[in-house]
Amino acid sequence: MQQPIRIADFNNHFSFQGGGVRTYHLRKLEHLAERDDVSYSLIVPSDRDEIEHRGLARIVHLRAPRVPGNSAYRLLLNPFKLRAVIDRLRPDVIEVGGPYVDPFLIRLATRDLDTVVSGFWHTHYPSAYFEFYGNRLSPGVGKLLERAGWALARRTYESYDATFAAADCVIADLRDQGISRVIQCPLGTDLELFNPLRRDPNLRRSLGAGDRPVLFFPHRLLAEKGVLELVDAVPAIAAQTDAAFVFAGVGPEYQLVSRLVRERNDCHYLGYLEDPVEMARWYASSDLVFGLSAWETFGLSVVEAMASGAPVVGADQGAVRDWIARSGCGVTVSHGDTSGLIAATVSLLGRDNLAEIGRRGREFAVRHFSWERTFERQLAHYRALVAARRAGTERGGYPYLLTGEAA
Repeated sequence: MQQPIRIADFNNHFSFQGGGVRTYHLRKLEHLAERDDVSYSLIVPSDRDEIEHRGLARIVHLRAPRVPGNSAYRLLLNPFKLRAVIDRLRPDVIEVGGPYVDPFLIRLATRDLDTVVSGFWHTHYPSAYFEFYGNRLSPGVGKLLERAGWALARRTYESYDATFAAADCVIADLRDQGISRVIQCPLGTDLELFNPLRRDPNLRRSLGAGDRPVLFFPHRLLAEKGVLELVDAVPAIAAQTDAAFVFAGVGPEYQLVSRLVRERNDCHYLGYLEDPVEMARWYASSDLVFGLSAWETFGLSVVEAMASGAPVVGADQGAVRDWIARSGCGVTVSHGDTSGLIAATVSLLGRDNLAEIGRRGREFAVRHFSWERTFERQLAHYRALVAARRAGTERGGYPYLLTGEAA
C-alpha cells in the first residue's frame, strides 16, 4: 500500500471563535479525517498544548499568548516549539495560512527539511489592512503602506513552492504584483446546511418583524467589513423600508453596534453564533444579506448567503463582486459609500422578483461551490507538488492557474 501523503496546515490567523479561516480548516479536517491515503494535521495557537484526534486527522494545539486588543486570537511566536511539532509530523507538504509571522516561523522550522511549502492567500492584506488603515491618516500614507505590503507579499509568497488562491480577481492581483506559481482553488460551502429550506418563521416572529423585511449582517464587527457604513445607513433604510436589522459577530466595533441596538427597537444583536445550524436558519430567514467588504478573497459568508437563497447587497470589488456579477444574486455598492448603500438596499428590496434573485444565488452555489470539490482538487495539487519536488522538476513547470473553473 502506498504511503499516505502527510499534510500539515499552520495558521496563526485561526480563531476558535469563528471566521472563514476557521471554517476552511475545520471543513478540510473533516474531509480528510477518514481517508487512509492522507495524514492531516492542523497546527494552531491555543490556550493549551495538546493533540486532539478527530478520526485519522489531528488538531495540534500549541499554547500561545492572546493578541493584545483582540481576545479572539492567539499568536505563536516560538519557532522551536513549532519545529518540535514538525519534526514529529514530518509532513510532505506544509500549507501556511498567515502572511505576517507565520512565514518567518515556517522558514526557521523547516530550514533543513525536504518539505514542500505552500501558502494560501486568505487575506488581501496589502489593501484590506495596510492601505485601508493607512488611509485613515492620509491617502498618501495608505498608498505607501500598500506598496510596502505588496513588497512583503512578493518576498513571502515567491519563496513558497506554490500559492493557493480562491477567486479569479485575487489570481489576477497576485500575478499583476509579481507573485507567480499561483494555483486557483475556490473554496466551498455546505450546500445541505445552507439551504433555503432552513427558513424559519419563528425566528422572524422573535424579532417582531411580521411581514417586514429582515436584513442580516453576519460578519466580524470590523471597519473593513462595512459595519460603519451600515450603522450610519440604518435610519434611512428603516425609514424607507420598515426593515428589521440583525447583526451577528464579534469584533472591535461591538460598542458601535451595541449602542445602535440600545437606541433602536428595529435592530438586534445575536453575538457570535457558534451553532452553524442557527446561522443557517438566520441566512435562510433573511430577506437580504450584506457582504460589504471590498477585499474578500472568497467571501465565505456571502457564498453561504447565496446557498441559502438570500439576495445580497455586496461590495463592488473583490470576490463578492465576482459572485454577484456571475450569479445575478444581488447588487453591488462601493465600500464606504453610505448613500450608495442606502439606495442599493432600498432598490433591491423594492424589486418584484426578489425571490428569483435569491434562487439565482442558490443555483450558482450548487453548480460551483462544494467542499468536496475544493479539497479533492487541492489534494491533487499537493500530490503533484510533492512529486515534482522529489523528481527535481523546476517549479516553473507546475500547473499554476485553472482559468475559468470557478466561473
